[in-house]
Amino acid sequence: MIAMILLNRHEPVVTIDCTPAIIASKPDVIMLGAWWCTYCYQAKKYFQKNNIHYCEYDMENTAAGKHLYEERGGGAVPILLIGDYQISGFSEQQIDTALATLK
Repeated sequence: MIAMILLNRHEPVVTIDCTPAIIASKPDVIMLGAWWCTYCYQAKKYFQKNNIHYCEYDMENTAAGKHLYEERGGGAVPILLIGDYQISGFSEQQIDTALATLK
């Protein structure tokens, strides 16, 4: 039991909520995620490791997050909005490709 807990333990990552001030700063990535989502955790860890400016709407616990999630078709978590691109799930390669088109 202790081994399972230690193996499933995540190092902490900072969740940057999409506040009006953050949105005004035009983050590179807007993530629609959930606190329990392993792929959301991996995405946040990747963003922080690579200095990618992002913010997150919780698609379960915020009205804006729920609205955007439904508007974008839902289905998968996370949904990553990068410029004109929408990525369902977490893929470093897809993120890097979409970010490269922004520059």
